[in-house]
Amino acid sequence: MAYTTDDLLRIIKARAFIPISQETFSDTNLLDMATDELHSSVVPEVLATREEWYVTPYSVPVAFDTRAVEIPSRSIGGSLREVSFTDGGLERNLARLSLEDRHNQTLSGPLSAFYIQGNDVMLFGSQTGTLNMYFNCRPGRLIATNMAAKITAVDLISKILTVDTVPAEWVTGALLDVVKAKPHFEYKNLSLTVVNISGQNIEFAETLADDIAVGDWVCPEDTSPAPQIPVEWFQYLAECVVMQVFLSQGDKEAADQSEKKMEKLKKSALSLMSPRVQGEARRLVPPKNRGGIFNNRWR
Repeated sequence: MAYTTDDLLRIIKARAFIPISQETFSDTNLLDMATDELHSSVVPEVLATREEWYVTPYSVPVAFDTRAVEIPSRSIGGSLREVSFTDGGLERNLARLSLEDRHNQTLSGPLSAFYIQGNDVMLFGSQTGTLNMYFNCRPGRLIATNMAAKITAVDLISKILTVDTVPAEWVTGALLDVVKAKPHFEYKNLSLTVVNISGQNIEFAETLADDIAVGDWVCPEDTSPAPQIPVEWFQYLAECVVMQVFLSQGDKEAADQSEKKMEKLKKSALSLMSPRVQGEARRLVPPKNRGGIFNNRWR
């Protein structure tokens, strides 16, 4: 199984007994329903395992006069997993302070801490370097595979991706993402700006990820042609949509049976995905000792 949206639609239609010749449940409608279930049912369960499935790094250069940096718009819940600062090749954690502490901190000297105000990270200190924000990236809205394009060649130096076909909607200035073709379909690039399209070649303004491979997907910003979840949740997601179809048809008995199947699939998926490292338990490290481990002792 390829685990694309095409596979998802096939399973949903088969389980919900949706006739081919009907207009009530179009592919677009079913994928919209799947996106709703993905964000409301699957993602919270995956995040609850606290196994860092969606953690994505995002780095922003900061200058001496930088006071606020916006939290990435793709962040689930507008939250951050971690904030750090890199200076001279050394990355160090920044302490989070409460809003009430802002008057007790200095804006001069090394960058030392931050607080959250609205959707911004507010910095304490004045230092040139790189602010690193690690956030849980929201899975993209599900689209049909024919709305995306498969990469057939990669030119990292020229920032050009060659694809099998270029959708007519893709023009200069469009923002596109790159999605890995294999599980678990994570983003390799976010919000690439198209600067030129020539035939099947797409040139971008930003640097392409080093690990982009032939077969990966190019798709419109904040979308994906495959559910960006552990594959163990694929059947559960399909069943979520099947239950919604039955409910919309007023078939309460079928919906109840579908819900029971969902619970079994959820229990199975949770048991298979956590812990992610079975041979090692997590070590609890005091914040003051974070930074490295040498000879089995925390520095």
